[in-house]
Formats: sequence, structure tokens, C-alpha cells
Amino acid sequence: MQTSDKPDLQMLTEARETLRKLDFFVKRSQLSSSASPFLGLALDDDKLPEAREALHQLSDWKLSKLLSDYSYACSWAICATLSEHYGEDGNAQVWPHIERLFAKKIGIQDDRIAIFRTFVQTCRKLGLAAEGFEKRVHAFQIHAGVSRTQLRHLARAFIAQERSLGLPDENDIVQLNRWEDDALHYLAAGVEVLQRPILMDHSAWMAAAYVEWRRDQNAFSKRSSYLRQFGETLQTEFESSGGAVKRVVAAPRLIWEDGRPQLAIPGQSRRFRLLVDGVLHRVRAGRLWPLPYPLLLIVTEN
Repeated sequence: MQTSDKPDLQMLTEARETLRKLDFFVKRSQLSSSASPFLGLALDDDKLPEAREALHQLSDWKLSKLLSDYSYACSWAICATLSEHYGEDGNAQVWPHIERLFAKKIGIQDDRIAIFRTFVQTCRKLGLAAEGFEKRVHAFQIHAGVSRTQLRHLARAFIAQERSLGLPDENDIVQLNRWEDDALHYLAAGVEVLQRPILMDHSAWMAAAYVEWRRDQNAFSKRSSYLRQFGETLQTEFESSGGAVKRVVAAPRLIWEDGRPQLAIPGQSRRFRLLVDGVLHRVRAGRLWPLPYPLLLIVTEN
């Protein structure tokens, strides 16, 4: 009996050591000048299977102890899991992924609140975005970055944005950030979740990666698997779309802001002319334009 217990004890010890090391690596991840602003990309995803296995070995532990002892590793693993798997097979759920990661049922109230609070505290300690989440799951979705299943949507938007405006100055963070945000005008209808990490990230990390790839298509060859996949996705979409040669014009997006519907006008170098129920309006680029009340029948860009 004692002999059979030894392997179990050894596996538990190894699981704790694995999480301890991951905790340390995540803590140090933000020291690099090229660090991602998304917690889920703090470590390469080749470390996710060992994190998952370790958490499964410790599945009998109370959730509160796991979160207390390995807050960095747990927070990273949640977002890394969503970065890799969110949206697979058209599934837009978040908590089932987290339950599979921890190999335990997550209670709707106390457990979810505990995970969210630990996650926010971890982000604060790392200097990452930790405020402004409308729902708890939005925090995890934001720090997962653009999930791998949705990279193709972002690639198409960036390519269309380059066709419209060209490439931004990679050394001008304000221009880079605005270029990245305005690229969202080219997303297909219904693609919403990937907008959250883009709009929350004021360092324009994804846009900077795109510009780097456009300068050198081998730029990601020795980088993380995430960036390598992004580069492969860009290559595929770039070739299938004919490249960034033909110029296109972005269309305004309908959004809900300040308690009312508004049009988000793309940041072009020209004014937009909108025909609203037959009346012409000249609208400045890069601004929000509140829709008049009562709501309109027809809005067209001229």
C-alpha cells in the first residue's frame, strides 16, 4: 500500500513544482520590452499542456488554495486556454473551458467571483489592464488576446486598412493605435469578441506586429507560436485577397455609446458625406456621429 502511494505523492509534488515555475515565469514575463499586453500570451502555448496536467493532478485541492498559491499560473492558464480554444466549433462559451482546465465544477457565484478577483489582482500586479470590464468573462476574453480561431478576421481587417490608408508609422504609438482601432471598421458583421482586446490595448501590439510582418515576412520565424500562426494567417489572407494594392474605403460602424446609437466614422484623411433620409451631412473623420431621434429610415455614404 505504501509503495502504491509513492507515485501519487511524487506526481503531486511534480505538479506543485510545475505550477510554481510557471508562476515565476509569468511574474517575469512583463520585464521584456516586447512583452504582450495580453496575459494569455505571456508564455508560449507549449507550456499550457503541462499547466493543465498539473492542475488536473491537484483537482482535489480547494479552488481557493490553487488561486492563492499559484495566482499567476492560474490566471495565465485561463487566458491561454481561451486564446487557443475559444470559438472552436462555433462555441462562444467561456466557463466550460475554465472548468476543463481545472478539472472541476466552477460554482456560478462564489467560485466565479473568486477566479475573477484573483485574475484582476494578478493583472494589477503585472501592470496590465484590470479595469473597465462590463462582464467577468470580458476580462478573460480581453487578456486571451485575439483567439487563434479569429486571427483570420483580424488579418483581413488589417489588410483592408492598409489598402485604405497604407501602413502607419511604427514609431508613432498614437498613429499606430488609431490605425489599429480604425481597422475594426472592416470586420465582418457579427465579429465582436476580438474587438475587446484591440480596443483595450493602447500599445497597438497587434498592429505593430502586422507592420513588422509587412516589413519582413520572416520576422516571426523565431518568435512565439502565436505570432508564427498570425504570420501564417496573414500570408494566407494576403495571397487570397490579392495583397494590399487595391485601395478600398472603410464604412462607418453602428455602435452604442453614451446610451444612444451612433455612427463611428473611420479616421480617413477626408470628410465623410452622409445622406440621412435624403439630407446631406458632412461629417469629420475619426468622430462619433449621434443618430438623430426618431431613428432614421435610410443612411448612405456618399
